[in-house]
Amino acid sequence: MTIGIPRSLYAHYYEPLWRTFFNEAGFDVKLSLPTNKKIIDDGVIRSVDEICIPMKIFIGHALSLIKEGVDYIFIPLMGRIKPSETYCPKFLGLPDMSNALLHEYTEKILIAELYGDTEDDAYYKLFRELAIKLNLPKKTIKKASKIAIDSWHKYRGKLVTPELDKEHIDFYSNTLSIGLIGYPYILHDTYLNQNIFNYLKRLGIRVLTFENFTDMELENAITHYDKKTFWTFTNMQLGAANIWCRDSSVDGIIHLTAFACGIDAMLGQYLDELVHNTKMPFATIRLDELSGEAHIHTRLEAFIDLLINKKANTTNLKRKMANTLKGER
Repeated sequence: MTIGIPRSLYAHYYEPLWRTFFNEAGFDVKLSLPTNKKIIDDGVIRSVDEICIPMKIFIGHALSLIKEGVDYIFIPLMGRIKPSETYCPKFLGLPDMSNALLHEYTEKILIAELYGDTEDDAYYKLFRELAIKLNLPKKTIKKASKIAIDSWHKYRGKLVTPELDKEHIDFYSNTLSIGLIGYPYILHDTYLNQNIFNYLKRLGIRVLTFENFTDMELENAITHYDKKTFWTFTNMQLGAANIWCRDSSVDGIIHLTAFACGIDAMLGQYLDELVHNTKMPFATIRLDELSGEAHIHTRLEAFIDLLINKKANTTNLKRKMANTLKGER
């Protein structure tokens, strides 16, 4: 039996966790292909106009898996992993929306809730619900769940930036460091963001994301707020931004956001106040189904020019970056 996982939304973050559980429980896992024009077009055609581009992309990925003949498509209801926090409201309604937009394929949709007061508690509950629906024995559930959660924590630990040795410190002192604010489905969908990571790295720029910090570091970075946001991954982005604004080695922050994202409209207010108070260079790039390489790269080049002019001792840096940008063009 094959379980399909759409390569979109929080699969860009949780896919290793889900894949390990299904594999250990005896199922094959099929991850949809990376986002491409057909996947976006198929998702846009099936979706309603009001939902954001990441949701439309998800529908396109689900359709692609249906065409590949998977037995089930795993669509979790993303509830919460911490008290008083939740995920985007559209994620709470994702299974219902998928059932409505993919109504002729509802028998293929495998739903389970991610809901608990702690991260591991939420994962165990999710896996127990999946096991019941897939008719798995208790022994299999226990073993597969433990292996999946243990491997997940190891995987997350590897994403955290290690301490830089002297060679790396010397290298980064002569280039730029940029923090990218964005949800996993924005940061890691290379078609949607026109492969921004590779573009920046080709320019010799050090790129950081919230994944380079532990959950505790991100939480501690926002304890000074009288009221944080309601959304777990939004608070993670805010925590990363606060850390970078106190880090003299970070030269600027870019916020990648989907057009008409309601939650990011709230996050944007926090970020605007933060960068204003700390004088951190900041740019917002909004993405939708019409975003092209020229639009994104033009914005990036303008922001990079600003950072170069601001950075102290920029003579060599200006020459190096100018030559690299000339080659890119």
